[in-house]
Amino acid sequence: MLELVSLEVATFHQLALRHWAYAFNWTERAWPTETKETANNKLEQLREELTDGFNQLSSAEPKLILLGDETGRKLLREYGENILCYKTDLILARAISLEKMESYKGDLEMRRTEFFGELSRVYKTL
Repeated sequence: MLELVSLEVATFHQLALRHWAYAFNWTERAWPTETKETANNKLEQLREELTDGFNQLSSAEPKLILLGDETGRKLLREYGENILCYKTDLILARAISLEKMESYKGDLEMRRTEFFGELSRVYKTL
């Protein structure tokens, strides 16, 4: 069951990084080869994928509860909330700074590392 949780979170993380990278590159370079409409369409597609990916996180949480891993559940929830904050800021601000985006990515990576550290700890006890 822990392997499935790990896979669900890792898959979601890849979606989040793909969204972040596209938004960051668009903000940083304002790719002249892409129209604003094309970029908005791509961001919308990635946003939909990210929203669908939240189902994977939602699926992982009850598994952690069943295993009695409250710390892992809490870390997973914090990880997901970090993505929601980033996504909300990006959509509402529409002009989020590169520094703020880099901060979100660093926080996302840190929370992922903490979560997988906890998952590893639990895995070793089984």
